[in-house]
Amino acid sequence: MAIKYKIIEESLIDSFELVAIHTDLESYALAYQLNKTANLKLARTSKDLELEKGSFPIFEWEDETAEQQWQLLSNSAQYEDSERSMGLFPHTTALRNCYLVDERKEVDYFLKVSPGNARLTKNVVKAVKLIPQLTMVYTVDPETIKSTQNLIFY
Repeated sequence: MAIKYKIIEESLIDSFELVAIHTDLESYALAYQLNKTANLKLARTSKDLELEKGSFPIFEWEDETAEQQWQLLSNSAQYEDSERSMGLFPHTTALRNCYLVDERKEVDYFLKVSPGNARLTKNVVKAVKLIPQLTMVYTVDPETIKSTQNLIFY
């Protein structure tokens, strides 16, 4: 006798908190500052998040005592776009930006906390705001983002 499983689409939606970070720091320097200031232990993953046009570096830490998973994601990546033109230079390449979350192009990095814990996230945001190289830090409601499928990966 065969067993049938029904997967409810709502169960596939991951519960998470999202912190937007504006800074000129490189991803490794930001991860270092977050580890130092907010007592996180973010480390670079062996594989980047690969999307159609770009590769986004990921720093993550799984806090087993609090049962939280932390991920630092860059919101932008550069890729080479080869254009064909009729002028003097028929084969030119240009660097273009692609974004992890298109509707939030102004954000440089996202700090994702899974599962969502508003109190913990609020405390981390307070600590992160003490980093002098950061321009702005705030929480973002994940339900306002249309491209959340880019933020949910395993």
